[in-house]
Amino acid sequence: MKKHSIQISEISEMLGIPFIGANVYIEGLNLCNRESRYNSILSYIASTRCLGLLKNNESVKALFVSSDVYDELKMGGLFQIPTLFIVENPEVSFYYLHHLLHKTIFYEKYDFKSEIGNDCSIHKTAVIEDGVILGDGVQIGANSVIKKGTIIGNKTVVGCCSVIGSEGFQLIYDEQHIPFTVTHVGGTVIGKNVFIGDNCTICNSLFEGYVTIGDNTKIDNQVHVGHNCVIGKNVVITGNSLLMGSVEIKDNVWISPCSTISNKCIISNNAFVGSNSLVVNNVREDMRVCGNPAIPVNEYFRILINQKKNIKCHVLAYKMVDGKKVTVAKSITIHAAGKKNKSVTDAKSIKLKKTSYVLAKGKKAVVKASIVKKDKKRPIINHISEFRYATSDSKVAVVSKDGKITAKGKGSCSIYVYATNGCAQKIKVVVK
Repeated sequence: MKKHSIQISEISEMLGIPFIGANVYIEGLNLCNRESRYNSILSYIASTRCLGLLKNNESVKALFVSSDVYDELKMGGLFQIPTLFIVENPEVSFYYLHHLLHKTIFYEKYDFKSEIGNDCSIHKTAVIEDGVILGDGVQIGANSVIKKGTIIGNKTVVGCCSVIGSEGFQLIYDEQHIPFTVTHVGGTVIGKNVFIGDNCTICNSLFEGYVTIGDNTKIDNQVHVGHNCVIGKNVVITGNSLLMGSVEIKDNVWISPCSTISNKCIISNNAFVGSNSLVVNNVREDMRVCGNPAIPVNEYFRILINQKKNIKCHVLAYKMVDGKKVTVAKSITIHAAGKKNKSVTDAKSIKLKKTSYVLAKGKKAVVKASIVKKDKKRPIINHISEFRYATSDSKVAVVSKDGKITAKGKGSCSIYVYATNGCAQKIKVVVK
């Protein structure tokens, strides 16, 4: 057993929270969507929508979960997690444990003397902290700072005023809704023959392991790489681009100027991201995307053409008062309309998997709905959200914005499902 591992019973005692299941050893803390170098980690799941993250992560041996997630795990039987902590706020509990553990021997401390290779060129104003390893032929420019826990490979160049291994930024809100920053304990690894320009920040890892930048990658001036990021080989990231936390960039990717890659997005091999793009979804191998939000290039230009034929508008409801029109309601989302637009279609109707539910008080159900298009061959007109939901009686049942019904009290009511163009379906809910 590794000396930095900790048993679940020790965590339970530390937090004053009981656990369910096996008293396993935990080697590290990490997020469910992150690969781990350890075989046994503790993580958290705050929403049932995130349960899919567990499918491909066999290293998760313990979880902080909410009561809703616990019920879903029991009911579905999809995942076998040896140990569970049932808490009100899994995220806060998880990061509070992390806060306690970083003061112990659980995490690596990088308390070794720095090692500097042969033929390195380090400007006299640069700062190299203890706990840094530089390979042969490394160049560090003026006023740059190389932080503790950083490893830089041979022949890598760091420009002026850059910070490598900068502590990442993670905010959590406590029960009083007061934000606090989370201490980062991981390191940063820069590969061989990497170029990092001026005024760049390359953050460290939040938990175990390292933010990594692969061999031969080139990073332009004023680029920010957030915590937990993994960047492959032969990647090009151009000026003023931003990688948010836990982004993964595969090999041979090109990211054009002023682009933003959102949290946890994966950019696959040989992909291209155009200038000023906001990437909010994963990008497949060899795909070229651009725009805000980023979409495939061919679709982006098709939309640009169609916008000349479309009118974007809100839908208003009004009544006549003293002979004048008075607006009484306005649609939440923007609609697109245009007779001459022949490349897209609209919703014709809504198809429901179930049209009625019988629930006990406190139980939940999820609406399963799909849109029947007016033209099967054409893509649906793009709206902000696919569906909206409403209840006829919130004392009987309520419905969330993502279609989750919660039974509140005895009786019956209707749950309405709306497409953005106004077509709707009704679901009967009976609470016993």
